[in-house]
Amino acid sequence: MYPDAMVGCNFYRLPAGSTARYCRWANGLSREQLATHRFRDCTIIQPTWFMARTLFERQDGGYDTKPAEDLVFQLRHWDEHVRSGAAVAGHPAFVKCEESLLMYRWRPGQLTLSVPRARLREVRVRALERQVLRTQPWSKGFAIWGGGKDGRAFYRELQPEFQRLVSAFHDVDKSKVCCGISREMLRCSLLPISGMVDERVVSFTVPISHHCITHLCRSEAPIMIMAPTEGSSSVKYLFARRTRSNHRLSAV
Repeated sequence: MYPDAMVGCNFYRLPAGSTARYCRWANGLSREQLATHRFRDCTIIQPTWFMARTLFERQDGGYDTKPAEDLVFQLRHWDEHVRSGAAVAGHPAFVKCEESLLMYRWRPGQLTLSVPRARLREVRVRALERQVLRTQPWSKGFAIWGGGKDGRAFYRELQPEFQRLVSAFHDVDKSKVCCGISREMLRCSLLPISGMVDERVVSFTVPISHHCITHLCRSEAPIMIMAPTEGSSSVKYLFARRTRSNHRLSAV
């Protein structure tokens, strides 16, 4: 029925009440949100996954052995969903049974809690670059909402070709406006007469502008927003963009 989909189900925790906010988020996702929230975390938890063997074997790189391997695989599944044409055909990438069919045990010290923040950020940003920033309107340039720690960390994780697309940071905190964000990342290759390549690091600064939410809605450029979702720490974000037509925010 769903040959191109990753299929799963809802779950309940043991002990009851463990990670209540996470459970509410994961079990409450709609069909559309299973895809749009994919940059935050696995929208279908790994112990419930079902898919056709042929679909599994088509995944680029197979099953990763590094931390956050389930999130890596789910994001690669989306890559394959687009590459195969299933997305254009309107086939869902993720399907979930609304019944809680799995008991998902929680215990202190489990490996899930030990995944480094830097690794999670790397996985999410690499997928965002592949799946969003290479497409229009993002590939023409964008701004980042938030010039604080999280916005800076996101920017620094971007590969140089995508850092160059960032025109500015927007923030409501006026104290951040004058400092800007400096990043030494552009390596210019100069070819002298001798034929030796001289690589030099060029430093530049991305400005931070002061914006209220009204200015944000009027902005013409697409804006990348790292919005902490309910019950999340600063590690987990919903990457979103402003919808220019109606000034609403929509998940990427």
